[in-house]
Amino acid sequence: MTQRNQAVKALRSDIITEAIQTNPNQLFQDTTLRPILKFQHQTIMALYHEYMASNKINYDHLTKIQKETQIEQSLKKNQNLQALLKGIVIALFDELELNYWITNKEEVNKRIQQLLIKRIQSSY
Repeated sequence: MTQRNQAVKALRSDIITEAIQTNPNQLFQDTTLRPILKFQHQTIMALYHEYMASNKINYDHLTKIQKETQIEQSLKKNQNLQALLKGIVIALFDELELNYWITNKEEVNKRIQQLLIKRIQSSY
């Protein structure tokens, strides 16, 4: 294992999951994506707050459901925001994970987006 691979693995939080994953994409989500998203939480939230400020979005007057809808729509429709947040996740992949992402890009990107939406929604 290269020094970079060891370093990015050492950054991640441990997350306990059930050991019954049979789907490789689910396993990748639980062993790679969730720990990276947990580690990057403050950065994700800071970038999302900056996005809200620059787009003059105020959540104070919205209901919980309206906030969740706004967050989901902003992450699905704003490609710059999507690319930025996806990039801070992908940047922490080790070599094997990056190769897995390259061969399963569509599915992994979809999972990253779903996890980002849930993480940001749960913080509001």
